This record gives sequence, structure tokens and C-alpha cells, in this order.
Amino acid sequence: MPPGFEGNEHDEVETWHDEVYVALSGSGTFTIDGEDVTVSGGDYLRIGPASTRQVVAGADGLRFIVIGAKPQPAYDGRDTL
Repeated sequence: MPPGFEGNEHDEVETWHDEVYVALSGSGTFTIDGEDVTVSGGDYLRIGPASTRQVVAGADGLRFIVIGAKPQPAYDGRDTL
């Protein structure tokens, strides 16, 4: 995302996906349910489907990946990976 770019505010209620955002470089701010969380390269966030989120790139831009998937109860409480 270029400096100052604002993503769309949204939630994932329709897909019911959890999302994990991993900041690769740069910096920015995620607003999650009205609370600002500052990120920079190496930080990560997990956001549940019902939470609203919006990302705004900082002065140096923000490069990140996002992974979304539905939680799977079969994976809860595993002893090993």
C-alpha cells in the first residue's frame, strides 16, 4: 500500500473467516472495532470475523500479506502439529 492509502472498512461475517495479517515492511495502523493498532514490519494480527477492520498505510507505506480461513474445530486442542 502506498503512503497514506486507506483500505476499506469491513468485517468477515459473510465468510466467517478469521484473518491473520503479517506486516512485511513499512508501517501503518489497523483500526479494529474502533481501536487503533500500529504495526510495522514483523508484526502480525489475528482478527476474528465479526470484528470490523480498516488498515491505513503509514508515511513509508505498508506491505503485508493476509491469510483468511474458517476456523476448524477439528484442529482445536491438538497435542502435536
